[in-house]
Amino acid sequence: MKIGIITRWCSFNYGSNLQLFALSQFLKDAGHSPFLIRYYRGDFIHSLVPNQVYGNDTVPFMQYLGTLFCLPMEFYIRQIGNFTDQYFDVSPRIYQSGTELCDAPPDADAYITGSDQVWNFWSQPVESVKNGDAQAMFLLFGKPDVKRLSFAASFGNQTLDNGYKELFTDALSRLDYVSLREKAACELVKQCGVENPDWVPDPTLLLPAKTYRRLLPDDKKEERPDKPYILLYLLNQNPAAIERIQKIAEQRNTALKIVGANLAYSLSIPGITVSATVPQFVHLIANADYVFTDSFHGTAFSLIFNRQFANLPSPRRSKSDTRFQSIFERLGVETRTLDDTFVLPPELDYVPINKNFDNVYAQYSPQWFNEKLR
Repeated sequence: MKIGIITRWCSFNYGSNLQLFALSQFLKDAGHSPFLIRYYRGDFIHSLVPNQVYGNDTVPFMQYLGTLFCLPMEFYIRQIGNFTDQYFDVSPRIYQSGTELCDAPPDADAYITGSDQVWNFWSQPVESVKNGDAQAMFLLFGKPDVKRLSFAASFGNQTLDNGYKELFTDALSRLDYVSLREKAACELVKQCGVENPDWVPDPTLLLPAKTYRRLLPDDKKEERPDKPYILLYLLNQNPAAIERIQKIAEQRNTALKIVGANLAYSLSIPGITVSATVPQFVHLIANADYVFTDSFHGTAFSLIFNRQFANLPSPRRSKSDTRFQSIFERLGVETRTLDDTFVLPPELDYVPINKNFDNVYAQYSPQWFNEKLR
């Protein structure tokens, strides 16, 4: 089947690119021909700049402007365009609005929305979403007989209010199959009339480590240090944590590699790694002696590659963040978020964790997915 995927794309966020890569590869393994529907969301710049760089929505104008100025350089340094060109087929055109998508939808046998936070619209008024991004992210376009599925869709929120419940209730009724990435999100869609939503893994968890190593070769091996290193992957500025981790690296006699959310953030941290491509980012985690991160996908890949890791608290994330709760529950891992004492969590035993990974591969097989298309 020819399957169009709509998700967050054209992003220098490693997780966004890797969840798309994983879903695309999973569909190929199931015998399909996936392609990316290139759609720019209404909150595209908003989500790129203040949320991911500074951790809040109120930033000084010059900092905001500086970040916008860095965007083209960021895409060049991280080679995001090259990654898209190399690993994905794409829709013939780029869509700038839901109306454009409805007027000239890409031809496909099925559409998928997911994963990542495709249903996170909270920075926009509900009326704007209804006439824009909802048409795209709930697949309200294309021929009536096209199959429409959500795969590991995420809300990025734990409540539906301000008119969103009515919007979601109507939009979700148009889908042939609904699956969510967070277990708690299943309760939200049940409130919207979906009787039996599936709780499924993030697509990145569907591919074993050897698949990432084989399909995403490290394209900048010369940049890896000779001695063991700690990797710090940060989405939010956290000077206090950086200072503590630098001391840990010194005590362990290891190098410290730091990857920031984007270039504008990276320039504010001495010695940061700013040139990691998507494949190199994967290998930086795969070969790290220890990983510190406040990122969901930084956590996911630490688990995939059996790394010891700890999560850093985030000003944008509550201690009960359902994304982390879901991945830990599925794989049988205790919460690993550091508190103010910065005492590292117990070392992980990956024997039972890898058995849980095997259960994921067995349950969510290509054959399982093909049944959802019938």
